[in-house]
Amino acid sequence: MTMRRLMSALSFGIIFFGCSSVPPDEMLGTALQEETHAREMADTVLEAGARARLFGPAVTAYEQLLEVHPNSPQAQEGMFRLATIYNNDIRDFPKAVAMYRSYAERFPQGEKTAVAMFLIGYVYHNELRMLDSAKVAYERFLKAYPNHEMAISAQFELNTLGKPPEDLVPNDDAQTPTVAQGKGGS
Repeated sequence: MTMRRLMSALSFGIIFFGCSSVPPDEMLGTALQEETHAREMADTVLEAGARARLFGPAVTAYEQLLEVHPNSPQAQEGMFRLATIYNNDIRDFPKAVAMYRSYAERFPQGEKTAVAMFLIGYVYHNELRMLDSAKVAYERFLKAYPNHEMAISAQFELNTLGKPPEDLVPNDDAQTPTVAQGKGGS
């Protein structure tokens, strides 16, 4: 093992095993700082691998929080934020779906469980193009949260599964009455 790898492994071990004495608020704060720093730098980074490396410290910090304090309110926030990083920033959609699903399973009464369940369907539909999985996810969401503010969006997504965007936009050739037609011309 090279000296560099040995030092990296030793540093990780110290950080990881030393975390058990770090309170969850402090761990969440560190993760949020890493995420904020990555977001500030991300505007100029387009390449997927570079974005993943940029958000790597935030991902690691959130994962450590989940490992050390798995049932804390801070872990609940950290898990949702981690799923959002995978979805919006790193664009690793299978991992995003897995994290949103884990959030919903681990925190069934969580503050963002409904949103996580909706986003599972959304990512399946709009990013992964897995229409059968999207349909199941949207139906689960609607069954669990029929009156949620996102229920209308879920129903729309369900109704438009597999339809090309041009089929969803009203056609300009449709017979729409104009002002001239409405004033009793011939």
